[in-house]
Amino acid sequence: MVPGRRVLPRRLLAAGWSPAPGRPWSHRLLLAGTFTDVVPAGDAAYLLENLPHRAEPMQLLVRVDLRAGTVRYAHRLVPVSGTAPVVVSRSGVWLLGRAWLSRNAERSGPLTLYRFDPATLRLISRRTVGPGGCCGLATLTGWTGGRLWLSAGPAVRLIRPVPWTVLQTFRIRSGQVQALSFSASRRRVYLAVDRTRAGRGPLLQERTLPGWRLLHTAAVSRNLSIGPVSAAGAALWVTVGGGTTGQIQLFTAGLSHVRLVLGAGELAHGREE
Repeated sequence: MVPGRRVLPRRLLAAGWSPAPGRPWSHRLLLAGTFTDVVPAGDAAYLLENLPHRAEPMQLLVRVDLRAGTVRYAHRLVPVSGTAPVVVSRSGVWLLGRAWLSRNAERSGPLTLYRFDPATLRLISRRTVGPGGCCGLATLTGWTGGRLWLSAGPAVRLIRPVPWTVLQTFRIRSGQVQALSFSASRRRVYLAVDRTRAGRGPLLQERTLPGWRLLHTAAVSRNLSIGPVSAAGAALWVTVGGGTTGQIQLFTAGLSHVRLVLGAGELAHGREE
């Protein structure tokens, strides 16, 4: 049974920071597990925790009140395998998962968008946004005005979740979108596109907003996999991995070449294969 709310009495001095002047504190969460995402929102932080020792992958949404020093757990576990971004807006805390997952995640139910109450973490609603077994690389990203960008397969949709309205739909012909990041100006969007089904390596794309016109591309070696990407001014940070090594690479504007590499291994940027 997951506790709905727990006040942790232990208070430790946190080196270098404090949520409020004169009130330094630190918490240890009572449930064992690994954290896959953390999102700050005002005086609160929302965490997604992967629970171990379960036959089917399940994750737990946690809310930490940084001012009051309390921790609240959602009563509803969400079937999620791997990482899943948490998006916080005034209308809810949004999480992309599955309706169900089998043992060892061999089979999966429909792709499902979960909505939790930001204060209580009560499950408000869940909506099917993709069929069972589809869209293993689906992503969810927050946008202005409480809207959401949802990518599932080759389609990227701009959604107003309450009331549910699909405002725009764009299709990426190159493959399946596995990660995206928007520039601070909201005039550019960067995508990592998976092309495994075509037998080719991942592809990076730079597109304009609001029309999603393609500007630049950069091919990535088929020996590497791409993780999260993050726009930084006129450049792009890209996490890549291959075998037992990993890197963080900084691509220049226009994705023309790699300017900085952190880590060991093969360069991501290569010829179109």
